[in-house]
Amino acid sequence: MLKVNCDFNDITDDDRCWLLHYEGRLLSDIASDLGLQDGSRVILFQDPDDFEVEATLLFDQTAPEYFLGRQLCARADWSTYKRLLRPGQLDICRDDLSGEQTRALLALHLAGMHENSPPDHVRALDLTGLQGPDVTVWSAWRDGHLVGIGALKALADGTGELKSMRTHPDHLRTGVAAALLEHIIDMARMRDYSRLSLETGSGPAFDPALALYRRRGFVDGEAFSDYERSAFNQFLHLELEPLTA
Repeated sequence: MLKVNCDFNDITDDDRCWLLHYEGRLLSDIASDLGLQDGSRVILFQDPDDFEVEATLLFDQTAPEYFLGRQLCARADWSTYKRLLRPGQLDICRDDLSGEQTRALLALHLAGMHENSPPDHVRALDLTGLQGPDVTVWSAWRDGHLVGIGALKALADGTGELKSMRTHPDHLRTGVAAALLEHIIDMARMRDYSRLSLETGSGPAFDPALALYRRRGFVDGEAFSDYERSAFNQFLHLELEPLTA
């Protein structure tokens, strides 16, 4: 199947893409030379190191004003989306918590919380809690191995809570936590949350995570949601700017 470069920044209201290129030339100029016709299947990519997706070429348009005067465009079939990863590249994706690796890391996370917190101060979500409709979980993978997890909980006041951040012990200090944190911040902004907050504990076991959060701009603040302040727990907040003014 022919691989065609597509500028996915140019997308019409009905999800069709234009500005298709092949070997540096507009596909509309050379489609017939390549034997392409209405309904032909191609593979679209924007960056050769990023992703590929199959698409159907559309030649006969009823509303050409959508396509800047060009009649050739393509409708992407996102069910065929394939992320292309270089060796060692980090891949962060939404996780349904069904995989053995994810569940094992979650169990490790919960055990660590219980080990380093007073019995009545563990607020980490278990598997059932993370499967709630108000929680989204992401996992980070490198070369087929799970390297970290993190979650975002929607709060009733239009803010979000960072939950279940954990790097696999074999991948500490490799940038996993920072990448997951940045991804979750981006997701919170996309959801128009005004703030991202977190609750955590005190002591050496929590210091590396606290340092990461503060480097990213989180500041100490008041208790939120249904938490109550104690001598053990801490609350940090990051005010989020909207994506568009």
